Amino acid sequence: MASEAAVKRSLQSIGNMFSKGSWWVKDSLKMWTIQLQDIPDEALFKGVKACLRKAKKCPTVANLRSIIEADPSNQVGEPVLYKGCQACSNTGSREMARWYTEKGRQKVFFGLAACDCLKGRRLAVGAYEHWQDVVRMWEDSGSDEIFYTTHDHPVLTTEQRVTPEELQARKERAKAAEFKVTGAWRHAVQK
Repeated sequence: MASEAAVKRSLQSIGNMFSKGSWWVKDSLKMWTIQLQDIPDEALFKGVKACLRKAKKCPTVANLRSIIEADPSNQVGEPVLYKGCQACSNTGSREMARWYTEKGRQKVFFGLAACDCLKGRRLAVGAYEHWQDVVRMWEDSGSDEIFYTTHDHPVLTTEQRVTPEELQARKERAKAAEFKVTGAWRHAVQK
């Protein structure tokens, strides 16, 4: 159905209209091709023209699909959905935390990386790095500890995501907020 060349031409048209560079076309091409693979080239070109006539900001692939699907002359199937796994909670991205020391203080960086599953491999085509590459990079840069989700532990704990100081500060803020709420209710009841 929609060929990669047709999607590339469409992205170039959208990019020219909204001052996107060639890097945007290159970064977006794989994901847009996947999401538009059930749309014929002619319907794609018609949809892009209609979208550019109406759009005030750069359209997403979802905006373009909705315009194409709204045209009754187009025969559009369902987009291809890729399955995730338990390690990524079916999102395609794994949670990761890196503990490191900077200027004598313990710090934590928390982020996401592409998983091994089919859905994660699709994310790795775009902006996401593969989780094993991130682990290697962090190990090479002198991290104290590295945590990431697995099939057995699909979610990182709060203790893995934040430093003990931050955890203590959160508890103190929660206790202070609870006291304020409780105090406000007592005050309202006494009146």
